[in-house]
Amino acid sequence: MLRYRIMKGRNLKEDIMIKNSHCEDEKITCHPELVSGSNDTETLKYGGQSDVQGDIESCYKTLSRICKFAFCSLTNSTLSQRERVKPAFTLAEVLITLGIIGVVAAMTLPSLVSNYRKKALQTALLKTYSELQQVNQQLISEGNNLMDTELTSHKHRAKLVMGKFNGKYAIADDNHSTISSTLKEKIYHNKGLYDHHRDRFASPTCDNAGVWIDNQGRLWLFNDADRQICVDINGTKGPNAYGYDFFVFYPDINGKIVPRYTDVENEHGVQNGHIGGDYTYYAVTNQHPTEKGKTYWKDYLKY
Repeated sequence: MLRYRIMKGRNLKEDIMIKNSHCEDEKITCHPELVSGSNDTETLKYGGQSDVQGDIESCYKTLSRICKFAFCSLTNSTLSQRERVKPAFTLAEVLITLGIIGVVAAMTLPSLVSNYRKKALQTALLKTYSELQQVNQQLISEGNNLMDTELTSHKHRAKLVMGKFNGKYAIADDNHSTISSTLKEKIYHNKGLYDHHRDRFASPTCDNAGVWIDNQGRLWLFNDADRQICVDINGTKGPNAYGYDFFVFYPDINGKIVPRYTDVENEHGVQNGHIGGDYTYYAVTNQHPTEKGKTYWKDYLKY
């Protein structure tokens, strides 16, 4: 009988292992036959009961610890794996993003470069115009008005102005044909001077007192008619074209330096912009030559 009871107890332990597979806080669902007060338990209240039940309870506690350890280890392992997994872009996503950036750059970069060049030329023009006005006022204060009839020599006017800019001769010749050809071939290296449309070469308006270069690299030319002063605001750098980086000024009777195209009807040689089309007045004031409400540098000039 005792052997039977022991075998029965072992069967109960195996039954517990099968039916109870998880635990929480060291609590486990017990086998119904072993719950205190059960009728089945009452049948074990004779010889060998304490030994068998003690084995079962020991097994019960051992299983509880094993279950808890296994469950917690599994949970911690799962969390650890999730923590180690970090989000990242796939190669396809990176390539698609780079492709989109490339397309956008190809569409916007030419416009950005063009606007930057225009802004640089506009800034250089306004700076040059301001400096020329200051030099003119200095000459007047010294008794040298550029409109004075006694200053009939264009060489004299050139030397007065260039003396204030620390200028020196780049072409020391008075012949207009020599100045025009030398400027084109030796200074611009056949990359200027262009007309306003930049589709053909144009002769310089100022071609009577050589070509000068100042301490900032700007090119200066002087003319006898209307006492005109021409300047390439960025020297030999492109585009070397009228209305872009080549502009024309002249002194007026009020003792000021005026951009050409200020008074088209009375200005020497200006007839609908046929001489190069420098449009200096519109460039200085940033006004569109023909359309009101638009600007010269942004809307009119194509670069």
